[in-house]
Amino acid sequence: MRGRRPLTAALVLLALLATGPAASAQTAGALDPSLVDPSIGGDVTSIAPMADGRIVVAGSFTAVGLTTQWRVARIAMNGTPDADFANPNVDNTVNAAALQPDGKVVIVGTFSSVGGTGVNGVARLTAYGTRDAGFANPGALGGANLLRAVAVQPDGKILIAGNFTSVGASPRSRIARLNADGTLDSGFGDSGVANFEVRAIALQPDGKIIIGGDFTTVGSTAMSGVARLNADGTLDTSFANPGITLTSSLPVVNALALRADGKIVIGGQFSHVGGSPYAGAARLNADGTRDATFANPQIDGGGTAVNALAVQANGKVIIGGNFATVGGQTYGRVARLNADGTPDTGFENPTANSFASSIALQPDGKALIGGNFTTIRGTAAGYLARVFATSPQAAPTGVTATAGDGQATVSWTAIPGAITGYTATASPGGATCSTTTATSCTITGLANGTTYTVAVTAENAFGSGPAASASAVLASRTAAAAAAAKPSVTVTAPKARVTATGVIVTSQVTVSGAGRISQTATTGRRKRVVHCRVTKSVTAAGTYTLRCDLGAKGRTALRLRALKLTLRTVFTPTGADALTANRSITVKRRR
Repeated sequence: MRGRRPLTAALVLLALLATGPAASAQTAGALDPSLVDPSIGGDVTSIAPMADGRIVVAGSFTAVGLTTQWRVARIAMNGTPDADFANPNVDNTVNAAALQPDGKVVIVGTFSSVGGTGVNGVARLTAYGTRDAGFANPGALGGANLLRAVAVQPDGKILIAGNFTSVGASPRSRIARLNADGTLDSGFGDSGVANFEVRAIALQPDGKIIIGGDFTTVGSTAMSGVARLNADGTLDTSFANPGITLTSSLPVVNALALRADGKIVIGGQFSHVGGSPYAGAARLNADGTRDATFANPQIDGGGTAVNALAVQANGKVIIGGNFATVGGQTYGRVARLNADGTPDTGFENPTANSFASSIALQPDGKALIGGNFTTIRGTAAGYLARVFATSPQAAPTGVTATAGDGQATVSWTAIPGAITGYTATASPGGATCSTTTATSCTITGLANGTTYTVAVTAENAFGSGPAASASAVLASRTAAAAAAAKPSVTVTAPKARVTATGVIVTSQVTVSGAGRISQTATTGRRKRVVHCRVTKSVTAAGTYTLRCDLGAKGRTALRLRALKLTLRTVFTPTGADALTANRSITVKRRR
């Protein structure tokens, strides 16, 4: 401890200084250049991002770049084909794909064979792209034989939906559930579920199932566009009829997403929800009623209004379809709504040259968009693109720092949203500390006596936030704090107690750290010297009680006179020189 000066002068705390080119060069909605044009040769109807960054895509295409790949492919994070995923040879369009935890892919659509083997619109691929022979063909689908949606339950069972009226010999109206091996789950649903097509499925944490589509009744109950089923496939009657309508035509709900608070965001082609004008998108409460806090986004223009949507962690909603305007503002088939339903003007218009069919969020927060387009803002993007979906962060509040001996501890208030980390950097020198979710860290390796500026950055998938002005100035450690860090010893509360066998002297000794304490009590008289000695080793700073016994000599001396004792306490800190503290105490004569 000796010879080290405290960190002096001022620590100027700057919040969120931007680093790297991404923070200034990109905006939310802009094309992510790290995904090269994959040159997929046809419509991408479904996207399933993997945790490792790879992307499973499905649709009507027959090639990815120069590689033959019929209707399902897996591409690397940078957009190049994944050579470990074989051509599955699916003979017709795949409308939806769902990943299993083991990497296998369940697909549904209008196809009738996979890898040369006959199937009926539903199949499972291995993690290598080949047909999974262990997945049974559930049997011919009666009716329109069209599958639109698929979802894998946590227990491994698989929900399929579309416009069918039977699965094999069993009646099933537009939705059914398969066991994990592909056989029909006979305990789910019946012949009277939806009267028209089911196009979307969302799973609730409690096992209940939200469905969306063209239907107007479920069983014999009026339910227009959206309904909720119990885990056994029966109608959940506690969920209200949302009253989704479209003037002079059946309403269409193409997409839905479940929020963490249980509310449901829906997208499609409709004009009213619960009797109120809502064009293209709306939000329902957890009980099925219209959420009046979500404004009418007024989505309009060309064909089916909204084909796909994804809800971000901050409640904003990315939508894709064939629309031309949102809230009266021009948006070329992709846009973002604020959490209240209004257009997000901070989201750059991607201006796709054709419709968007699918949207998925990557684990890093970026958004994947698939469809029938070939360019985004004039840049080649063959049927698949990736855009920035998060924005630069604002400066965190409550930034403070505490100077230490060769270090500085920086603290701040957490920022809401998908933050990937925080970094504090000291200048000069560039020493750093970083965290992922914590709101403080300590920069070490600083030189005492040097003035440092500490810059704090918060990062998300977009990059670092913009520069901010100084938020506080903090002085270095006080002189008292610096002095407290030096070795010290003090003695308090000395007192004596006469016993039947001697005189016991006690005192409280406070030391600044680990070391050895030695104490003696002496009369100071030359002719009749009486003394005692006690030692104690300590491992940490603190206050310790020392007990020193003068014995029979002390008791005898008290019969003649009062004892004037000197307490000499020596503290030898570990690795440092000894310190001494003296106190006096008088023991009255014993009569």
